[in-house]
This record gives sequence, C-alpha cells and structure tokens, in this order.
Amino acid sequence: MTPQEAVIQISFGQSKTDSFLPKRADLRAAAAEVPPTTLPGRAPVPVAVTNEWGQLVSRVAAIHAFQERLIDAGLGDSYEAAHARLAVTCLAAARSRREMISKGRLPPLPAASEAAADSSYLETVRRLCEGLENVVSSYANTDDRQKQRIHRLWKNDPRP
Repeated sequence: MTPQEAVIQISFGQSKTDSFLPKRADLRAAAAEVPPTTLPGRAPVPVAVTNEWGQLVSRVAAIHAFQERLIDAGLGDSYEAAHARLAVTCLAAARSRREMISKGRLPPLPAASEAAADSSYLETVRRLCEGLENVVSSYANTDDRQKQRIHRLWKNDPRP
C-alpha cells in the first residue's frame, strides 16, 4: 500500500544526517490572512482596477470563510481547500506587491507595464475564484457524498 506521505532525505559523501519529519502545514495559519479592502500604493489607481479589487476582496473573503469551514470539517487537505488557499494567497501577493511599490522596496514598472502587471495579478485571482466557484457549484447534483458535503459547506449549510 502506498503511504499518503513519504519523506526522502538525500546526503552526499560521508555527511551525517539526523532523522527528521517535515513540518505539516498549519492550514489555519495559511488561511489566516484576508487581504484589506483597499489597494495601497501609487495613486491614482484606475477606477476599473479599484472596482475589480473590491469585488475580488469580497469573493476571496467568502472563499476564505469556506476554507475555514473545510478545515473545521476535517477537509483542510482537500483539493477544494488547497484551491481556496491559492486564491487567498494570490490576492495577498497582489496586495504585497502594491505595498512594496508604495514603500519603495519594489521599483515601479513603466506605466503600461505596471497596468499590465496589475491586470495580470487581478486576472489570476479572478480566474482562481471563478474556477473554485464553478467546481464546487457543480457538486450540487452529484451522488458523491464527499462532494455533497463540500457543496453544503460552500453554501454554509451546517448539516454534516
């Protein structure tokens, strides 16, 4: 039987190695950060980007809450939880990028490139949200009990 996890340790020559187990990801800590509702950074931010940012923050906040429910239900290692985590992480990366630019730790790109980069970050988050929403919504009419349970968690239905 194949184990769910395996640890491989490689050493070279005569080096001595200590036995170790990798740290398990703290799923709740990974889910902890919900990005702020404003886009810090250079002004002015195009209205379309600001509007899309606000919409994405709302979507990701809902996805973050879904991820928390998955963790609470013992499904923190599921595909759906990982997908939710990725959406949260990508929005946090977009926010961090804007913060780094505003604090001078990341030089801004030329205007056209900066707009393209902003658009790319937001488009990535949008597609991640859309993909998760579509997948979990498709579970509404399935016979698979696990997927039904995940769909109920998505809808915030407390039934097990």
